[in-house]
Amino acid sequence: MGRKFRWSMPMIYLGIIVLLCALFLTGGGAGETITVDDDGGADFERIQDALNVSQDGDTIRVFAGTYREYIYLNKSVSLIGNGSETTSIIPSVDHHIISISSGNVTVAGFYILNQFDSHRSGVSIESNNVTIIDNRISVFGSGITTRYSENVTISDNEIFVRWYGIVSQDSSQISIENNVIMNCNGGINLIYSNNSIIRANIIRNNNDGVFIISSNDCVIGSNLFSENGNGIYIWYLFEPPSFNITIHANHFVRNLKFAIHSKGYSNDTFDGRDNWWGDVSGPFHKTLNPNGSGENITEGLRFIPWLTEDDISIYVDDDALSGGDGSRLYPYNRIPCVFG
Repeated sequence: MGRKFRWSMPMIYLGIIVLLCALFLTGGGAGETITVDDDGGADFERIQDALNVSQDGDTIRVFAGTYREYIYLNKSVSLIGNGSETTSIIPSVDHHIISISSGNVTVAGFYILNQFDSHRSGVSIESNNVTIIDNRISVFGSGITTRYSENVTISDNEIFVRWYGIVSQDSSQISIENNVIMNCNGGINLIYSNNSIIRANIIRNNNDGVFIISSNDCVIGSNLFSENGNGIYIWYLFEPPSFNITIHANHFVRNLKFAIHSKGYSNDTFDGRDNWWGDVSGPFHKTLNPNGSGENITEGLRFIPWLTEDDISIYVDDDALSGGDGSRLYPYNRIPCVFG
């Protein structure tokens, strides 16, 4: 008959320590939920107070209200508002409204605005693995900026600002999808930012819809470029060994100067095939398609073949455009013009 195994107290303590270490290394549980309501009745009345006591993995749930503060987010948390129609963040001092310096962060469901005539950003990101989703941003400076960041997702936001809607500088793997970006000095700026995706956005009534500065390996697809000065402007300070800019399945209509300005490069430098240029005859190119009645383009672009049917619709929440009552499909030429 075998001997019975008996637990000693030192072995029990060792087992507890091993278990706690395992929980720490794997992140423990799902995190706590901390509530904020400026009218009281929640855990805190100010967002920053909740963030100060939070731990990585927590969720900060912010109820409807107006929060007059700026936010410094240096922990891996989810900051979730009650929706941009009811939950506003308005700083009382001139500062970036939300500054993010920690990775694994989500910010969603806010109306982010300021009252200062400055270049401060609505959301300033200097970290990795960040998601900014379903917000409305209206500031005098830039809407969302990334610097030295990687793997950032910016989606389903409405951005109406004085300077630049979205600026990505010295960053990589930036995904910009399903946003409405209107009435900005510049819609989207990529500055020394590689491996980016710009897809399914409405980019309208900006000086430049997308401005690419010395950025490579970018995909620009299924966007509406309407009533901008230039739809896309491409410029390189130093010529790289490979540009690899792909521009497919976009709609270019009523842009004032050029749909795509890439002057100074050879005609096959950038891949701009399979876009709709506003007319079945294709874009106007002074040498390769002088009879085209569509949008103007410069040299540097491989644009043949082009789309010859005007049947692509852009999915847009009509609340963002006309105070409508839900989400609808608008053909590009029937999107309500409500911002002047």
